Amino acid sequence: AGIVPGAAHESTVGGAIRLATIEAGVPVPLDDIAAVTGESTSSIRQKFHRLIQETDLVDTVDPSDLVVDPPEYIPYVATKLGYVDNKGLCDDVHSLLKEAELNGSSSPLSQVAACFYALIKNDPEYSITQEEIARAVGLSEATIRNNYPKFMR
Repeated sequence: AGIVPGAAHESTVGGAIRLATIEAGVPVPLDDIAAVTGESTSSIRQKFHRLIQETDLVDTVDPSDLVVDPPEYIPYVATKLGYVDNKGLCDDVHSLLKEAELNGSSSPLSQVAACFYALIKNDPEYSITQEEIARAVGLSEATIRNNYPKFMR
């Protein structure tokens, strides 16, 4: 109480979870945090920024540390798709993300999900569709469809 005056406890907790997951290098999308806390993503995003501004974190956290690089979402997406134990696939996703010329026009989560799809699309070892990937990570099929071509080798 009192950490962020006027904020619902759930929003403040959501903002703190977002900050902690980014700092730990395993970011969790706002949609997932919102589903657990029962708050809107915009409310959590606002509290996330207020936590940083209204605490001493503004002096200790480098703003560049709060930007999520696409490779940081690989463990999250791999877990959601059931491929967390497939180190080879995750390494391939990481390599492909580094090779691709990304301009920041898509969210990091969208880029990682599309990269997974591009790698497994024509591989008979995997049987997962755009729809299944989109549903697993909370994106639309169109997002996967529009982003995966930039990762095709």
